[in-house]
Amino acid sequence: TNIFEWQNGDSEETLKERFKAHFTDSTFLFPRQKVHKIKIFKSISLFGVFTGKTLKQEENSKFIKFWNDPTNFGWGETTWSHNECNYYFRFYNSNNKVIGKIFLLLDEHSAITDEKPLCPSMKFGTLSRVGFNKITELINNNANWE
Repeated sequence: TNIFEWQNGDSEETLKERFKAHFTDSTFLFPRQKVHKIKIFKSISLFGVFTGKTLKQEENSKFIKFWNDPTNFGWGETTWSHNECNYYFRFYNSNNKVIGKIFLLLDEHSAITDEKPLCPSMKFGTLSRVGFNKITELINNNANWE
């Protein structure tokens, strides 16, 4: 049983408490391995894989820290499908193997995410106002991408 899924007898508060208890648990930090490269893709059917841009190496740790910081996320619930996302990020290890993915649905007012593997710091996937501003700035600031 996944401890981050709804259990018999849970309330919204008990589920949130389980997430909070693991915010800084290194077992669940995203993406659970050392990251060598991060790429962003626009989600365009059939062509998305050709839109990839690589984050500058010196930005990797800052970007990973963003996803593991619970202040960048709110508790809003999300129900959506990955085929609705605008962007997705792939995290690679030194063997060029994908070790993590984040799907992002971004509009002019809000953003929601889904990650693989799950990270409790991202709560239920809704970005807070602070997180929304940071991710919007990063995506729109191509200076950080090669």
